[in-house]
Parts: sequence; structure tokens; C-alpha cells
Amino acid sequence: IVTLSTCSGLRGILQFENVSYGIEPLESIVQFRHLLYKLGNDNMEFSSSNNTKSTRKHPVKYNIYIDEKPEPPVPDIFLLYVEMHIVVGKALYEYLGSDSIIVTNKIIKIIGLVNSMFTQFKVTVVLLSLELWSDKNKVSTVGEADELLQIFATWKQSYPNLRPHDVAYLFIYRDYPDYVGAVFPAKICNTRYSAGIAVYHKRITLEAFSVVVSQMLALSLGISYDDPKKCHCSEAICIMNPEAMTSSGAKTFSNCSLSDFKSLISNEGASCLQNKPQMQRKRIVCGNGKVEGTEFCDCGTAEQCGPDSCCDPATCQLRQGFNCLSGDCCLQCRFRGVDHLCRPRLHPECDLPEYCNGSSAECPVDITLHNGVPCKNNETVCYEGNCPDLDIFCESVFGKGSKNAPFVCYEEMNAHADRYGNCGKWRTSHRSCTWRSLGCGRLICIYPFQTPFYQENGTVVYASVEDNLCVTISYGLIEVPVDPLLIPNGAVCDKERVNNLKYILKVSSFIHALIHIFIYASNFNSFLVSCDLKYLHEKMNEFMISR
Repeated sequence: IVTLSTCSGLRGILQFENVSYGIEPLESIVQFRHLLYKLGNDNMEFSSSNNTKSTRKHPVKYNIYIDEKPEPPVPDIFLLYVEMHIVVGKALYEYLGSDSIIVTNKIIKIIGLVNSMFTQFKVTVVLLSLELWSDKNKVSTVGEADELLQIFATWKQSYPNLRPHDVAYLFIYRDYPDYVGAVFPAKICNTRYSAGIAVYHKRITLEAFSVVVSQMLALSLGISYDDPKKCHCSEAICIMNPEAMTSSGAKTFSNCSLSDFKSLISNEGASCLQNKPQMQRKRIVCGNGKVEGTEFCDCGTAEQCGPDSCCDPATCQLRQGFNCLSGDCCLQCRFRGVDHLCRPRLHPECDLPEYCNGSSAECPVDITLHNGVPCKNNETVCYEGNCPDLDIFCESVFGKGSKNAPFVCYEEMNAHADRYGNCGKWRTSHRSCTWRSLGCGRLICIYPFQTPFYQENGTVVYASVEDNLCVTISYGLIEVPVDPLLIPNGAVCDKERVNNLKYILKVSSFIHALIHIFIYASNFNSFLVSCDLKYLHEKMNEFMISR
């Protein structure tokens, strides 16, 4: 069984058959590191075997019956929820660390272990509220078990500010106690008696104390202690065995406990446990710098917001007269006019301009012409809002005046399938180009200058072909995820063919596919803008020419 809390690291217990391990974060280390250590209850000098009488206000007779046949599992009738209010006495608060966060984490771990034990009965134990008596005890914690139980139950009844709960427990500390706890047996749905005491002593572990709490809670549900001679379970020791708290490892309820629990259900003694607790939503705090719930904004405190903030720090809404906080169409807390171009165009022919609409802080959706629409006087085609131009690509690499090389340069330099000329990579090797795809591999440019070109971390390769000084750059000596000189997708290359990563598309076929798309879209009063149309891809696939 694994019981973990994930708040600020992993905290919890891993229980095996007869051994348990604790895990907690190393507080002094920034990295996500944890300490895993073995837990042991073997050295505890305390036994509950002689204290069962002290756990009852009015002792009752328990009839424990065991059949030779194994008990069937708990019937899947309904789920039960035990909502607990836990009070930690001052002495225990100090013993557990005298720090509210540390003590709270330990109580959460204890209740998590208790909950894991009761899942066998389809019972969820919920820590509804936690009260730490860090300054002083609100009631006396001195006295015998029955006396202390009565005092705490009376206080609980007279304390009006407690959240509605099923049962309240007071956790106290004793160095060497004479009892492990006290409850009113089978009175969990009686608000007058739905209380209990659990004692944490000097040499006990959190795991062992969770067994004590489970035993007390089980008694509140009408489940008695086991007779080890008659009761059995699937683990080495059963939860209601008086010696269970001195044993490490996973534990389960016995067949006797199951019989008692079924009696409780059949007699409607658990009717108050059928309501599922409503988890309280986190309270909205205006001024904490986090936008929550109905807040439009939250810039923090008045000092943090400043006088020029669009947000009112008192209401976490926009200041009067303002209509936006930020965005491409928001300027000084007001919407920009409809004449403001809110997004730069990738290319004037392929990317349509987007203007603010005067009523929103956000720029309208980016609209581009469909891939394949001709641009630059039909020399190339639009691709993802741009008009790929290999002449401009060459200028960006080698300087103004350089331009895309003729086919003979590509034929000379891309035909070798090495790091200087290729059509991409396949795993660890360079992909060779077919004759018709030579112009769609690595970029080859015309170099018009007299001085040699220098490229850091690259090898500049020249070739003189038919009075053309062809040039390219190899980056084979450094690791690059994608060769920066591969012909970009959408570029027209190698005699009116369009590069598309793994395929070469004929421009005429590409345009032909777009005509079909245009007709298809026109039937639905649509228009030719960039969007994902399955039909487009199907048509494009019809005209693909593999390399």
C-alpha cells in the first residue's frame, strides 16, 4: 500500500507485507531529491492489549462469529464518507515540531494512512478541518480516558464555529500513557457522542499512530477489537488486533470486522455517512496578483499596481473608462482604432493585412492565401503566407548581388550525395537526388564577388561551371538539427517544381489542385484562405511526384 502527499514534494509511507518505508523531501536541497528510510515499530514499549476497556464510555458485549467459509467482500451498495474534525493538543503540537506546516503535513500523512485502511470498506476518510492548539489547550487534557472523552465531547457540542462534520477527534500526547484512546462505540451518527480521543506516546511512529486512529474510528463505527484466535485477514496482522500498532507493514480488516461493519450498514447506523462532502472552492483574493474566479485582472496591491494601471486594485476589474489590459489592439488601456495594422505581413502578395476591429484587444485571426497561389509575377507560389524566393535566400546568405544558380550548378554540386551536395538526410546518411530533383536539394548560388566568402563553423565550396561561379556552404563539421541551406518548403525549384520536404510537386499540378479546391469551397460560399482542408491534401497527394 502506498500513501503519498504531493504537496511540496513527496511525503508518505510505502507498506509491504511486514515492513514499511517512509519517504520525504530533503528540505535543504533545491533539486527534487527525497529520503527513503525504513520504519520500525519493534522497539515500542507499549501495548494496547490490556487497554481495550478504556476505549469505551459504556462497555458493550461483542458477539464475534466466524464461519468456516471465507467472508464475501463488502457489498457494492453505496460509498460512505467519514468527515473528520481533528484537534491537536498543545503538547502534541510541540512534540510534532511546533510548526503549523510541519504538524499539518504529519496529520495529513496520518489521515492518508487511515483512509487507505478503510478503502476495504468503501469508506473514504476526509480531513474536513484541522485545529491546532498551539498556544494553549481549550479544554483540559489531563485525566483518565473516559473523563477526557466526556470533556471533549461536551466542548465540541458547545463550540458553535466548527464546520459540520461526522466525528471530531482530539489527538493528545503522553510520554507513557495507560491507554491508547477513547470513543463512544457505534455512535458516529449521534452528534452528542460523535467524538474520540487518540493518544500519541513517546516512542510511537506516525504509521503506528495511524493504526491507533483507525482502531478508534472503527470502534466509533461499531467494529470491535479482534479475537486473534477466531478472526483472520489477508495480511500478517489485522487492523483490529490489539497488537497491530506494534507491527509494520500493510494491514487489513478481518472477517470479524467485516461482519460488524455489515451489521452497522444493515441497521442504518451509518446513514449520516452517505453524503459526499463538497470540496470548498478556494477563496478568491483580490490583490494577490492572481486572476481568480470573476476577477478581470489582479495586479496585486495598490502599491504594486501603481497609478497608471488599467486594473483597479480594489475591485480587480478595469478602471472606469478603460476597456482593455493588453494585446496587439490595446494601447494605454483602450482599444486601438480600426485603421491600425496589428500584425506585420510576411509577404504583401501572400499574407493579407489584419487590422484592429475597434472592439477587441486582440488582433484578428491571421489570414493568408492558400499554399500554391502564384506570386512574384508567377515565378513562384505562396507558402504559409510567404513567397519563397531563392534569389532573396541567396542574398541573405552571401550578400546582395548573389542569386539562385542555374540548373547546371545544381547538377554539378548536388549529384554527389555527400555533405556538400545532397537532397537531405535519411537517418545518418545523405540522401541522393534524382535528376529531376537536383534543384530541390541544397541551395546553390551564384557568387559575384572577387573576395572569398568566409563562414564561421562552415566550409565554403566553389565550383566553376559554364562561366558561373557556383557556391554553397557545408555545415558538416558541426551538429545542426536541420541543414540551413536546404531548399525551403514551398520554393519553386528544378524547372517549375515546388519543394515540399519529402515530395516535389509540379507547379501546374499544384495550381490544378487549387482550382478544384476553389470550386469545392465556392459551393459553400467560402473563400480561398489558409486553413486545413482534408480535401486539399487528398488532391495534392494525387499530383505528388516522389523523389
